[in-house]
Amino acid sequence: MHQVVRRVVKDGILHNDICDDITLPPKPRTEKRALYEIEKKTVFKAYFNNADWTLVYILYGCGLRRQKVLALKVEDID
Repeated sequence: MHQVVRRVVKDGILHNDICDDITLPPKPRTEKRALYEIEKKTVFKAYFNNADWTLVYILYGCGLRRQKVLALKVEDID
């Protein structure tokens, strides 16, 4: 929203930035934890197709976050 309003002000459609006084509340931090042993065993007992297994092994074996794995392309893997 801030970017849109700044652009409108820069283009001369608005004369002042109506978003100047708006601040977002702080995002609460969530506590992260490693998988419990029962969770690890359950993941590897689950039924997955080949593509899902690839995702699981990259997540678990490389310790990558979900967002990083989902952003991978075939050419990123050596």
